[in-house]
Amino acid sequence: MAFAALKERAQRLNDDLSGHRFLFDTVAVGASPFRLGSGGRDRARGLLRELRNDAAALWRELLFNSSFQARLGGVGVVDKGLAIELGMVGPAARASGHTFDARADSPRLSYGAFEGAHPRERTGDVRARLEMRALELDDSFTILDELASRELGGGTAQARAASSAIGVSTVESARGASTCIVELADGNVRRLRLRTSSYANWPAVASAVAGNLLPDFPLINKSFELCYACVDR
Repeated sequence: MAFAALKERAQRLNDDLSGHRFLFDTVAVGASPFRLGSGGRDRARGLLRELRNDAAALWRELLFNSSFQARLGGVGVVDKGLAIELGMVGPAARASGHTFDARADSPRLSYGAFEGAHPRERTGDVRARLEMRALELDDSFTILDELASRELGGGTAQARAASSAIGVSTVESARGASTCIVELADGNVRRLRLRTSSYANWPAVASAVAGNLLPDFPLINKSFELCYACVDR
């Protein structure tokens, strides 16, 4: 519940800066109406620093809670070989040692020399996935602070394609790489395929729970923290 309170504060910041708690209408095809002036940048950086400090304090509480930590190790294991075989993505995959990260591996994304974090032990269990979430959260604060340190104005982009073509785009979401494929025919969209990170990772949950105790299922399931709505085909 303490982390849920942090999420609420982050969503209120979204609403303050963009007019929507979930940042609706801030991303559009070829352009963005989002603007962040100096006042908004300073306010955002200040609130993000507060959130970062409070999140770090909560993670320390979890780290030194022995009864909680005793439940994590060796539970819901997905090893590296299985992670690759199942096509896992994101923090859950990196917790198993599968290191793909679109932010570092895609030359078209604007992350510079970004290097993703990895847990101390890539054991693929609940403990490793929990540690990955802590590391990813800290990385996210760093990226957001860097973005908010400079002027952010609505950008525009132009794309030209033949009347018949296939376009592929991959971005790294909070749960891992999501891929969108668009096929054009005679200048119109003929087919579209969206593979979300949750869709990629759900088969791993079934493998992770096998052989574990029933009371550990909620713990294993939430260590992946996947979306139910975005797997509809």
